[in-house]
Amino acid sequence: MDIIKIAIDSLKDELEATIIYGRLARMYRHKPISKKLIKIAEMESRHVRFWSDFLRRRGYDPSRIKPSRLK
Repeated sequence: MDIIKIAIDSLKDELEATIIYGRLARMYRHKPISKKLIKIAEMESRHVRFWSDFLRRRGYDPSRIKPSRLK
């Protein structure tokens, strides 16, 4: 499998995870759970930056990658 394809798939997964955890954090009223979900969303966001930088260094524009709206 092509490394660029793997990176694109990984970036897409991380984008989706960031959105999901962020939305869950806003839904939960129980502060300890909400705070943990926010931390997970922040961690996923760092993964997004990693894969975006990885792709950019290889001449690929990561802004073209969009998360699934269905998920």
